[in-house]
Amino acid sequence: MQNNNPTPPNVLPSSMVAELSQLDDESLRAVLDYGQALLNSRIDPASRIEAGPNEEIVSIEDHGTHTTVVKRQDCADGCDECPHGPYLYHVRSERYVTGEEDLHWVYIGKVVDECTS
Repeated sequence: MQNNNPTPPNVLPSSMVAELSQLDDESLRAVLDYGQALLNSRIDPASRIEAGPNEEIVSIEDHGTHTTVVKRQDCADGCDECPHGPYLYHVRSERYVTGEEDLHWVYIGKVVDECTS
């Protein structure tokens, strides 16, 4: 059987590498969630979220592992249905191997007003 384990980064202590390699899938996912929450606590993505052209930020809420953003947006001049939305996004800060950080936006869907349903 071939060893498919990835090569750990040099910055990780060997004791941590050994411990992580012994974890089951559920525990590894928990470690990932915790690590992402730690990063988010150090890098406040909400402070970097800004409305783009023709957008309105309705709300921003921190959830530890991600930030939820609700926004409306205009599509074009003359559209009778503008602004569109509101739309829900999950946003989190991602650090690239280059050391640069950027916001990763995931579209969740249109926000439905429960009062009108």
